Amino acid sequence: MVAGDLCLKIWPSRIQTPILISVPHAGLRLPKGFIDRVSHPDILKLEDTDWGVANLLSFVPELGIPLQAALYSRYVVDLNRPLPTEEPLYPGSDRIAGLIPLHTFDKQAIYREGCAPDEQEISERIREYYVPYYQGIEDHLGRAHQYFGGSLLLDFHSIRPVVKAIRDEPFAHFNFSNRGGLTCPDQWLMKLGSLVESHGYSYSINDPFLGGNLTRRFGKPDQGRFSLQVEMNQEIYLDDANKVCGEKLVKMRVVLEDLLNSLALELK
Repeated sequence: MVAGDLCLKIWPSRIQTPILISVPHAGLRLPKGFIDRVSHPDILKLEDTDWGVANLLSFVPELGIPLQAALYSRYVVDLNRPLPTEEPLYPGSDRIAGLIPLHTFDKQAIYREGCAPDEQEISERIREYYVPYYQGIEDHLGRAHQYFGGSLLLDFHSIRPVVKAIRDEPFAHFNFSNRGGLTCPDQWLMKLGSLVESHGYSYSINDPFLGGNLTRRFGKPDQGRFSLQVEMNQEIYLDDANKVCGEKLVKMRVVLEDLLNSLALELK
């Protein structure tokens, strides 16, 4: 395990599959001066964090799969959003926060009036946090593709059971997405759906999430480079204090191990 300044890397002693797991919204760190600029102390609860996902997946090196997780909060920079020069993920929609979020999922302003980042600070955050995260993924997937002849980025996320800004209804236990069929075969998502359903969980495909920028950037099936996003409803593994529940963890590990083994077989 390597904990650098920007991200946590949990690497197996021997990489056995072309899979890399990314957890871009796991971070809890905030840069110097951030706390003094928030609009309300509640912002520091970081409620839009993907709580416990890296912990939930900490077993993956046992399967020969590496994991890269962000250490800085998504309120600093959202690693799963496109750069200002790139196409938006959901054109015409304001349901998701931008690259440098100004509001929480619940539409609460993150910064006090006059304290939002200016263009210079935005550029600095992109250079300091965003670019290295993408470069780490690019470097590993390039090596995996060279060694195995293909690669798969699995971008893991979690979300509160209900987020009114996105939809009124509770989310399925799992949402699998591939940008509407653009980043990996649809059959893979169907198999994953059937798998989690066999364990008693509900699932959806590309609804309401199509997959974020990491999925879009690193999915090029015509080159043997695949990607997909896995979004988990937090109620299936967290307790009321946003901590991974031991009883739920045991069941989730079985499900996630089955999911990863299924995808590894697809890549052979």
